[in-house]
Amino acid sequence: MGFVQYDAAGRPINSREVHFLPDTDTGLIKPCGVNDTVVYVQNAEKWQKIPNGCIAFETDKSFRDLPNRNLSGNGVKEIARDGDGWAVTLAAPVGKAYPGGTAVRRHRPWTQQNFVQSAKMPSDWKNFSGECRGVSGDHPRHRQWWPGAKTFSVVLLPNLKDGDFIQFKDIRLEKEILTKSE
Repeated sequence: MGFVQYDAAGRPINSREVHFLPDTDTGLIKPCGVNDTVVYVQNAEKWQKIPNGCIAFETDKSFRDLPNRNLSGNGVKEIARDGDGWAVTLAAPVGKAYPGGTAVRRHRPWTQQNFVQSAKMPSDWKNFSGECRGVSGDHPRHRQWWPGAKTFSVVLLPNLKDGDFIQFKDIRLEKEILTKSE
C-alpha cells in the first residue's frame, strides 16, 4: 500500500526527479548539445557509474529545483578526468542543450511509489495501516511526502498467485494538521 504523488499541475512525480545522490552538485564547464553523449563537468569526484543514473540540469544546491524534470536519459557509462574537469559519458543523448556554467547534479530512480505498508497476504481478514508524514527535506524517503507533492493517489499492489484473490474494504484516509514544530 502506498501513494503515487503529483505536483500542483497534476503531473506524476517520477522518483528520479527528486532522488539525487548527495554531494554531487557541480556545473558544466562546456556547453552541451541535444545529441551529445559526453558532458563535461567541473567536479565528478563523487559521481558513480550507475546504469540507471542520470544528470539533472538547472539544479539548485538548496534543492528548490525539486522535482527537477530537466534530466538526461538513464545510464552513465563512464566517468573520467579530462584536463581541469571530468568527462561523463552517457548511454543516451542529453536531450536538450545547456550552456556552460549550468548547475548539475546526479539523480537516479528509486521506488516509483511511496510505500507505507508491506506485508504477506494473510488467509483471513487483517487490518493494515500506514502513514505518510512530513516532507522529505532532501531526497525521497518512505513515509514522507516528496518535494513538490501536492496531491496523491493510493496504490495497492497485491502479489497474487494462481487462484488467489484479495478484497479491500473500509479504506479510510485521514488528514492530520501538523504544527511547525512537528
